[in-house]
Amino acid sequence: MLPTPRLPILLHHSPIPPSLPPSLTHTDANTKRETGRTAQLGNIAAAKAVADIIRTTLGPRAMLKMLLDPMGGIVITNDGHCILREVDVSHPAAKSMIELSRAQDEEVGDGTTSVIILTGAS
Repeated sequence: MLPTPRLPILLHHSPIPPSLPPSLTHTDANTKRETGRTAQLGNIAAAKAVADIIRTTLGPRAMLKMLLDPMGGIVITNDGHCILREVDVSHPAAKSMIELSRAQDEEVGDGTTSVIILTGAS
């Protein structure tokens, strides 16, 4: 098994300028494009990092998470979808996992934490 690098998931958010149509993607000059094995390892590390955020909220010994929402309020929850809604990510694989959690919540209404943990399983 290859060692997985730990990547920071909570990153600053750079909004798309309002002058661009929503279908276009805005990239900074500092954006680096990865390919091949490096991209695979980065995607795996991002998936594991997102799963690690909510892994402790599942099961009979689940722990609550205390979050600070954008308005400055405190949210205490063990709902995986609620936690992932508050996390600001910039990695495409991590964004896909949060979208997976949202789709699971909309379609079934349950199992968001389990889906993310299974997706990030090693």
